[in-house]
Amino acid sequence: MAVGLSMFEWLKSLLPIKRICNLRHYRTVRKSGLFDSAWYSENYPAILSSLAPIAHYLLIGGSRDNDPNPTFNGRSYLDWNRDVSAAGADPFVHYIKYGRAEGRRYSRTAAIPCQAFRSVMVGFTIAGVQKGGTTALARYLAKNPEICMPNRKEVHFFDNENFFSKGNPDYSYYHTFFDPKPSHKMIGDVTPRYMYWYDAPRRMWHYNPAMKVIIILRNPIERAYAHWNMQRHKERDELSFMEAVENEQRRCREALPLQNPRFSYIDRGYYSEQLRRIWTYFPRSQTLILKNEDLREKPCETMEIVSRFLGVGCLEDVSHELIHCTPYSSPMSDDERAYLRHVYEYEIRILERMLGWDCSSWLD
Repeated sequence: MAVGLSMFEWLKSLLPIKRICNLRHYRTVRKSGLFDSAWYSENYPAILSSLAPIAHYLLIGGSRDNDPNPTFNGRSYLDWNRDVSAAGADPFVHYIKYGRAEGRRYSRTAAIPCQAFRSVMVGFTIAGVQKGGTTALARYLAKNPEICMPNRKEVHFFDNENFFSKGNPDYSYYHTFFDPKPSHKMIGDVTPRYMYWYDAPRRMWHYNPAMKVIIILRNPIERAYAHWNMQRHKERDELSFMEAVENEQRRCREALPLQNPRFSYIDRGYYSEQLRRIWTYFPRSQTLILKNEDLREKPCETMEIVSRFLGVGCLEDVSHELIHCTPYSSPMSDDERAYLRHVYEYEIRILERMLGWDCSSWLD
């Protein structure tokens, strides 16, 4: 230490102010009883002799990935808890103040190593809409050697209340649905319910604020009828289409406070509200909104747009694929179409203004 300098002035000349401010947590760490001073001194013998072990950890050791005891691993804690990492908080201090009570993971044995965790980080999701062409898009992307898609048709992680009921989702379980290879540059989820599920965008943002979101919009009139037809085909709905939409609000109220994904034929077609919810958490630059007609009629051009958005190479040959086309027991009647046109006309006009699209054909 230079002659004439106080301890604070000396530390300030050596360390970033952020590390010096960590000293305010000294009493919290000491009172927790979780810091093992003897173990720390033995494993990090090069600590400054003028500093106590706790002070050294708060000022210097933490930034060097030193551990405060034999079981707590700060790097693993940050890898498991991305919100803590994004906030720039000291992992051990955060665990003492909040993580311990919340049951957060912290050890090397409990957590996936840092590099392994990052290699499984999901970078994009196809979030909607149901019956909009999401399966076809996922099939196209799965053919790209630079993209890893899930090992099941739909993952349903961020819309599953069971995974979030305790406030600490197990992302290691989420990652079991993906098997990335060294050639993969992006990992993608596909679950069309994410767009509709109230809490899904927020949960996705907590997991990865940099996640890219792809949405395919289909004419809500056609989508509503296709949704009902699918449920009818699977013997999940015995009502006629008009009976189903007339009873939709009653049936959906029965699922409160959650949503009713099975019978929400009309409600799922109000896209503008769902887009606003997604844009609350993800900037528009991280979202790509596509038209179902474009994917169906111009798959090559559409996949070029998707590839540029994801930052991967594009397949040279993309041919149209008709996937999961449920046979219709009967076509939509003129009266049913007129009813849906009346329901959705204002919504479609809103979408045109929001997206700069011409959706007049949706109302024909």
